[in-house]
Amino acid sequence: MHKRIAAAIAALTSLTLLFASCSSEEIVSDSIKLPADILAAQPDGSIPILTGDQTAQLRGNIDRGFRLETYYTLGSGEAWPGDGIDGYEYLNDMLAFYSEENVREIQVYIYLKEYYDRDLDQHALDQMKAFFEYIRSKGMSMVLRFAYESDQNSEYAPKQKQLLRHIEQLGEWINQNLDLWYDTVTVFQIGMIGAWGEFGSSNVRYNRGKIVNAVCAMVPENTYIQGRYMVVTQEADEEYAARVGYHNDFLVGRPHPWNTAGGNNDSEEYQEFEQTNKYRLNDGEMPWAGGTQEPDEYVDGKKLIQQLYEHHMTTFSLEHNYREFIKGGAQPESYYNIMRYRREMLSLDDVKALGVPYYDAYFTDADGNPIQHSIYDYIADFLGYHLVLSDLSVQSGASSAVSLMVTNYGFGAPLNVSDAELVLIDASGNEESYPLAGLDVKTLCTYGQQTLTAEIPHTLDGYTIGVRFNRHGGYHIQTANALGYENGVNVIRGA
Repeated sequence: MHKRIAAAIAALTSLTLLFASCSSEEIVSDSIKLPADILAAQPDGSIPILTGDQTAQLRGNIDRGFRLETYYTLGSGEAWPGDGIDGYEYLNDMLAFYSEENVREIQVYIYLKEYYDRDLDQHALDQMKAFFEYIRSKGMSMVLRFAYESDQNSEYAPKQKQLLRHIEQLGEWINQNLDLWYDTVTVFQIGMIGAWGEFGSSNVRYNRGKIVNAVCAMVPENTYIQGRYMVVTQEADEEYAARVGYHNDFLVGRPHPWNTAGGNNDSEEYQEFEQTNKYRLNDGEMPWAGGTQEPDEYVDGKKLIQQLYEHHMTTFSLEHNYREFIKGGAQPESYYNIMRYRREMLSLDDVKALGVPYYDAYFTDADGNPIQHSIYDYIADFLGYHLVLSDLSVQSGASSAVSLMVTNYGFGAPLNVSDAELVLIDASGNEESYPLAGLDVKTLCTYGQQTLTAEIPHTLDGYTIGVRFNRHGGYHIQTANALGYENGVNVIRGA
């Protein structure tokens, strides 16, 4: 994001790490709790688990992980307003630049700057549809925001009446393109007001509560929403509040005044943030390199991991503090924190000491040898959900039953999953599916466990058995299990 470089800030208190579970009793301890102590039940290993040298394949899952960033201006078709660069060309350059990182998420700013004082015309709506379709063709999903002002103190802020009219038009467009929306939008950021649509200061005065709730009403009910600041999210009416999460764009591994809930972890705002964030989709980013205001620009990777866990982060920017130097900067690689995290390693003992999510197999290779992971890889693997299937029970007969357990080791919950189904595949490759009962993604947050069950009206002999997690919009979820994954099906037992 083309935004401010941070002003000087005062040093604050050190980060307090809170263990998070989905039970009604919060786990808070000065000592390190191991998963065996936190989990309601220890997975039994009846469904083989991917070892740590295989889990990079899980980064193909959508709705989670590192994200990129791009821009598209309705009207001109430029990327950043006025930069003269075609929006598609910029996006393609971005995808090429980050091709080796295998990122599926991208923050997209749709700029309405050229329409700040008039209604969106059909040309703009057609441009938006084509751009969404192009995102879909790339197999990606968006952290989406609309904005007008591309800098501070801009003259392109719409009056409130015009802004509300645009929200109305966008809502109509979404309803007309609902399948496309679900195919391409992971989460929607409230945005609209102020520089970069951050809902910050603007030269126009707005009834901000009215704008927030108009935006929430515009967004389909199965889409989660994010706000930059607590004063934004707290404006959401009760009917929307349960799906309004947080976008924190100043993460440096410790409390900071520019964090979503501020820099005081004892404040009422922080307590509300801590109690709700595990049940939301949350996004974050570091400051641009040079803007952290930390000594020598150094952000401790281990403390950042703790903060990402504490905030139950689902997506995290790979644009910030990673590879800016390749784009024309003059600093050495060590100046860029995420680049440094690719070389800094974590052991099993390290994550135990940090109190962040893990399971033993993640730190073991296929031959049973202990391995380490870079801080970069650990973050890439545990942002959002990280699901493991276990405790398989199969009763086969004239009427059959299957049960299994799902455990989430990720920082966040798989909130965009709509349902799960048991899939049976016969020797000819034909499929039949049956609903799996027991899945409640709204509570399947870190270390959450749920038992899933299905009933089948015939024998299971001769069938390969699998599980398919369906996402709103046609994508599926791969679990960290080792019997195979194809056509969205996680195999849990061979024929």
